[in-house]
Amino acid sequence: MISKIHSVLFVLAIGSASLAMTACKPVKSCSASNCNGCCSEMGQCLAGNGNTACGRGGSLCKACGLNEMCLATTGSCIGGMGAGAGGGVSGTGGGTSSTGGGTSGTGGGMTGGGSGGSGGGAINPDDVEGTCTQSWSSDLDGGARPCPFGASPPTAMVISEDGGVLTISSAVRGDGSFTLANVPMGPYFVKVGSTWLKTAERRISLSFESLGRVDGAMAGASTTLTVNATGMTAWDRQNHFMSLYSSNAGISMEAFSLSTASMPSGGETSYNFAIPWELYSTQLGTPMLDSTKGDSAIVTQMGADQTGEYRILGAATAASVAMVSGQANTTTAALTIPPSSNTPLDVNLASFSAAATDFTMGTEASLAVEFNTGPKALHERGADGLAFVWGWYPQAGVPSTLPNPVSYPNPFPSTWGTTVVVQYGNGVSRLATGAFEARRYFSGVSMTMPIQALASPVTSTLSPPKDVQLNGMPFSSAQMTVTRTPTLAWAAPSVGTPTRYLLRIEQLQVSQSRTTGRVAAVFYLLPTDTTFTVPPNVLLTGQSYVFVLSSLRSPGNLTRDLYDFRFPIASGAVVSGIVRP
Repeated sequence: MISKIHSVLFVLAIGSASLAMTACKPVKSCSASNCNGCCSEMGQCLAGNGNTACGRGGSLCKACGLNEMCLATTGSCIGGMGAGAGGGVSGTGGGTSSTGGGTSGTGGGMTGGGSGGSGGGAINPDDVEGTCTQSWSSDLDGGARPCPFGASPPTAMVISEDGGVLTISSAVRGDGSFTLANVPMGPYFVKVGSTWLKTAERRISLSFESLGRVDGAMAGASTTLTVNATGMTAWDRQNHFMSLYSSNAGISMEAFSLSTASMPSGGETSYNFAIPWELYSTQLGTPMLDSTKGDSAIVTQMGADQTGEYRILGAATAASVAMVSGQANTTTAALTIPPSSNTPLDVNLASFSAAATDFTMGTEASLAVEFNTGPKALHERGADGLAFVWGWYPQAGVPSTLPNPVSYPNPFPSTWGTTVVVQYGNGVSRLATGAFEARRYFSGVSMTMPIQALASPVTSTLSPPKDVQLNGMPFSSAQMTVTRTPTLAWAAPSVGTPTRYLLRIEQLQVSQSRTTGRVAAVFYLLPTDTTFTVPPNVLLTGQSYVFVLSSLRSPGNLTRDLYDFRFPIASGAVVSGIVRP
C-alpha cells in the first residue's frame, strides 16, 4: 500500500524503549500540518503504509498485529492471516505492503483464492463452506499451507434486528477448509480475530498470498545482523534512513537504521548498523536471511529534500549470509548510486479535491504520491509490492509542484513492477484524556494502482460516505455518553460506487503522554449498507474511541473471496469525534 505516503521515514514501532534508540529528536516537529503519513516516536514523518509504521494524516505510527496488514490509503491495520515472511499490502484496503518495516508478509496481501468447500460428502445447503490457504510467492518456489488460524478460527456472527448476536463456531479441517453449520440465510459476518467480514454467500474463501517462503525461520534471543555499509552519502540524521529488502525471504525492513542501538551522528560515509533481528521476528514475524535458500538482500539509503521528495541515494546487494539464530551475524554493503527509472505522473487534482466538502475538517488538504516496487512484473494486488522507491510529500501550505515526468533512482531489478499511491486529504487530530499529544487520522481520498496506469492522468474515482451520523448526531462531533451499541447512518458517496464499506474502531490510549490507538474491531460492510449498529461487547464503558468509516472500491469479488483486494483500489475516509460509552 502506500508505503510512506507521507514524508516518510519508517521506524520499527515495536517500542522505542526496548529498542534503545539514541538518535536525537528532529528539530522539525512532525504533525498533521507537515506530514501526510504517520509520525514516529522520534518525531519523524513516515510514509505510514508499512506494517510496522501504519497511519495517515500525521497520526502516531502504529504497528499492525501479526494477523494484520497496513492498508495505506486509510492508514488502517486490516485483518489477514499468516504470520510468516511474506509480502503484504500497506495501505488502504489493499495496497502495497511494500514499504513498512518488518516482514511484508505479516498479514500479507490477499489473493482471494477460489472459494469452495470441503472434502467429500454431501454439503448441507444451510451450511457455509469456506477455504483458506496462504500462498507464498518467492524468487524460487515459496510454497503454500493451510491458514494458521490458531486460537482464532472463523466464526459466523448473525446480528438480529433487535441487536442480538448469534455466534456459530467453525469446524476447521487440516487443509484449511472449514464449515459454519446452519447459518441462517441472508447477510452474516465471518469473524476472524477482531475483523468482521459481511457477506451472504454460502461458499467463501479467506485465502491470501504473501511474498516470501513458507519455511522462513524466525530469530531467537540475542540474534543480530550488523550491516557494514560503505559508500554512503554523507549522513544527515534528520533526513536519511537505511532499509533492507529481500524478495525471496519476503522481508521489507524499512528504516531499520531507526531501530539500531546507535546511528551515525552526521557526515559519515560508512557505518556499522546493528539490527536487533530478534525483535523483528518476535514482534513482526520477520524471518532471518538464509543464503542457502536463495535469499539475498538489497540495502538502500534514502533521503529527502526541501521539496518533500524522497529518493534513494545509494544502494547495494549485501554480501550473502546464512543467519544463525542466537548469534551476531554480519554482512557488508558497498553502496553506489543506482540507475534511474522514468515515468509520467499526471494527476487530475480537480478530481481528488472535488468532494473535499465531504472530508472531516482538519489540517489544510494536501496531495501526496508514493511508489513501491516488488518482484512481480505486473502488480495486481496489494501483496505484490515490497520496497519503497520514491515518495513526494510536500508540507501543507508550502508551494510545491508535482514533478512530471518523474525520474527516480531505482536499484531493483528491471523485471520488478511498481505500485503507485496517490492521496489527497486532511489530517484530523483526536486527543485522549491525559495525553498531551493528539493522534492524527486521515480523511480524504486515495487511489492505488500499478504504474502502467500512469499512461493516462490519475483520476480519483471514489469519495467518502456522505452525511455520516452517529446516533443521529454529526459524525465528527464528540459524544461522551453514547450507548455501547451506537448506530451509524450514511449516504452513498457523491463520486463513484463502492464495493465495500470499511468501519475501523480504535480505542484511544495514552503512551508517554501521546495518544495511541488499539484496534477494537474492523468491520467490512456491504456496498448496499447505509446503516450499521455496533454489536455488543465491542465497546467498553468508560473508554474513548474513534471511528473511521471508509468507502472502498476494488474489482475483486469481495463478497465471495473476502480478501481479494485487486488494483485499482479507490477509497475515501471520514473520521468521527471522540466517542465514549
